[in-house]
Amino acid sequence: TTFERASHLLSLALDMRSGLKSRTYDRRWRNFKVYKQCFLHSDAVEWMAEYLQSSSDSSSSALAPETATPESIEELAVSKLNDLVDAGYVHHVCNEHRFVVDEPGTLYFRFQNANMEADVRSIRRRKAVLGELYGGVSSVISEETNSLKLAVDRLSSNLEKSSQSLDDAHGRILLLEEAVSALAFALTSMIYSFAALALYHSALTGDRGATNLSCIGVNSIILFFGAVCFLARGPRYAYESVFEHAAALLRLARLGDNVEDAFMGDIGGSDSMESVSTYEALPILQKEDSVLEKLRRSLSVRPLSHPFSVPASREVPIRARDCRSLPAPKDWPHRPVLVCANSDAQPDLDIPIHGRGPVPLGQGFRFESDLFEGTCLIRLRDVPSDNAEGDAEYFLGRRRKFQAIVQGRFKEPLRVSDVLTGHEFIKPLKGLPPPWVLSAGVNLIKRLAPGANIVLHEEQPRALGLLAATSQSISADMPGNEPDITCNQIEEDVSLLGGIFKGGDVSSAGRKRHLAAPERAKRYVFDTESIYTFDFYQNLLDTANYSLDLGFTKLGMAKVLDGQPIQVLAKTTDGRNLWNFQIWHEMLLPSDKKKDE
Repeated sequence: TTFERASHLLSLALDMRSGLKSRTYDRRWRNFKVYKQCFLHSDAVEWMAEYLQSSSDSSSSALAPETATPESIEELAVSKLNDLVDAGYVHHVCNEHRFVVDEPGTLYFRFQNANMEADVRSIRRRKAVLGELYGGVSSVISEETNSLKLAVDRLSSNLEKSSQSLDDAHGRILLLEEAVSALAFALTSMIYSFAALALYHSALTGDRGATNLSCIGVNSIILFFGAVCFLARGPRYAYESVFEHAAALLRLARLGDNVEDAFMGDIGGSDSMESVSTYEALPILQKEDSVLEKLRRSLSVRPLSHPFSVPASREVPIRARDCRSLPAPKDWPHRPVLVCANSDAQPDLDIPIHGRGPVPLGQGFRFESDLFEGTCLIRLRDVPSDNAEGDAEYFLGRRRKFQAIVQGRFKEPLRVSDVLTGHEFIKPLKGLPPPWVLSAGVNLIKRLAPGANIVLHEEQPRALGLLAATSQSISADMPGNEPDITCNQIEEDVSLLGGIFKGGDVSSAGRKRHLAAPERAKRYVFDTESIYTFDFYQNLLDTANYSLDLGFTKLGMAKVLDGQPIQVLAKTTDGRNLWNFQIWHEMLLPSDKKKDE
């Protein structure tokens, strides 16, 4: 059957991996490119031929003693090896060749361990299920299925009842809000009515017709204003605004015969009486009335929040190490550049031996934080290095000017969509084009990479993107199989992420495109068992003179950054840092810092 044939091929692949273990290791192709954990074409054919000859269950006539020849054995071995290639257990390191008879060249092949392990688990599960079925446990499964169905039905019923209860509660809340609003507005209208009557009575008894007409006009205007506020801005705004005006009216009513004086002051009956809102500026009306304040508090209605509302996220303030904490430039081992920990932004970052001081260039150094532990290697072109020969070999024949490799283990599982990298600054950038000029480019970047967070015209500018969509190469490996970060090329391999990457045939560019969208990236997780290698490199940033090399010209960055260094960082969307290193240059330092030498 198909299942039996798949099991046979998997068993054969596992035996072959065990048999070629001593001949499977990292190999260098023509002293240039290193292919990790691979074996030779000839070794595989030789092993398979010996395996087939020693196997007692082979039914092939090619292995019969009377007809067996070296050629027929080799042909059968090549056929079996290509069956393993078709099954996805073995592949050429560049996916360009298959196994052939009498191959004269040197070809490298590699086991696809992820596929093998996945199929082992799948076959085990299937055998377990078959064992239960053949063991006569169908009745137990039926009982469990019925119990599960009853539980699901009860849960569905409870959820429906809960949903109905929530809907009823929400309806009652809305009714209560409307009732409170109506009551408050009715009380407000009563207050206005009493205020108007009091003013009207004061005006009649004092024979002040003009004052009476003015106060009635004031009352009418305020009532109209309160109704407009209620309809346009909601009850709370209306109550606050209306009560302020009602308080003024009641105070005017308490003044009795002094009403006219309060409005007219010492100007007598002149025609220069101010508008209705003039009472707000009169000192006599600025004293708070305790009764009115209590009334205001008792009738104030807080806005009702939606029962399923989610609090808005708040930006975490950005912090950075200041240049005043750096050693004097004469003590910089890689002058004019200094690379160090951004300890103010990440107090939990521990770098053994180096601490807050300069870290090596061209050599890896260990670090650990609350979320990540591993090794970092930074190479800067035309900058003094602790491994000048290795840096020269890396940059030879390449336009790259910068490389940063981080390799290590996550200390807690994190969604791929929650881990960012890039640059962020604690004060505004200088000399930028107007926002409307930059917006076109920023919008284009966000369309290409929806997870990008680029804000340049703010008090704390930042340009961040998803780590998994920004790194040029990523390798996810089981412990012991991770690549050497000092090699000149990190091979892309994120098959351990699963999903579309399971087959190991997605390129670096394909991975970037797929994970650039947060809604897709959130389906994947950085686990705590695998060793991840992130390789960042680019050819624009020239740290030797702190400029952007555009090919035809160089743009200085020191003035734009206003004394702020660029970073090598990774952080979560909630503001926790995995690693954070600063790259300083003498040009960023203020003049007094340079004079400290």
